[in-house]
Amino acid sequence: MDGTESGHVRRVGTVESGHVRAVVLDMDGTIIHAVASIVRSINETLERMGYRPLGFDELVRMNGFSLVDILGTQVEEERLEEALEVFREIQYSTFMQDTEVFPGAMETLEEWRRAGISLGLFTMRRTDSADIVLSGLGLRHLFSSVVGYDGVSSPKPSGIHVLRVLMELAVSPSEAVAVGDSPQDIMAGRDAGVYTVGVLWGLASEADLVEAGADEVASSWEELKDIVGRLSGKPLIRKPVSSPAKW
Repeated sequence: MDGTESGHVRRVGTVESGHVRAVVLDMDGTIIHAVASIVRSINETLERMGYRPLGFDELVRMNGFSLVDILGTQVEEERLEEALEVFREIQYSTFMQDTEVFPGAMETLEEWRRAGISLGLFTMRRTDSADIVLSGLGLRHLFSSVVGYDGVSSPKPSGIHVLRVLMELAVSPSEAVAVGDSPQDIMAGRDAGVYTVGVLWGLASEADLVEAGADEVASSWEELKDIVGRLSGKPLIRKPVSSPAKW
């Protein structure tokens, strides 16, 4: 791999130190640990509708895909909307049982906001679903923009998804960093002309993120905080943070 012994990959983005005004983040696998909740809700939906449940490995291969794409691999087109409604009913009523914020995430997001860094979120959930989950976990107030796959004509890996968030934040691509755990997140950031950081506590490997073009990778929220602090010119207060659990 290119880069330094610290684990950072090549730094080829357009951002210069001291110029970052916004961080645009993926949600699932980056901010929240929700794989158990999502797998349970998908499989309960399929079983309730008479389809076979998906194995964990099958779902891992669809990391970064929208719910429409995932359910669409099992459900006929004419029943897809029904499947989405069943999933939402299950997910909205039970997600708090097995969804949690990664250690260090909330504290870091709060510190970024206090430092004057704007926060946006781009997710392959529907926007209303993301709002419900963020609100339930006490995070929604931290984000000035939340854009789901339904909020753009072309969601990630298209850069349009990131650019829509930046438009709502009134920030240019050269002033932003995109953060995510999947190759789709990294490709969307690069397509938008944004400096990208891949995180290693989701489902994708470091090799996957580097191959997708990540400018840097972070192995913990503490390391991510250091990267953004360096790029924004606003070093943040250090607090001991345990490494996030893997998905």
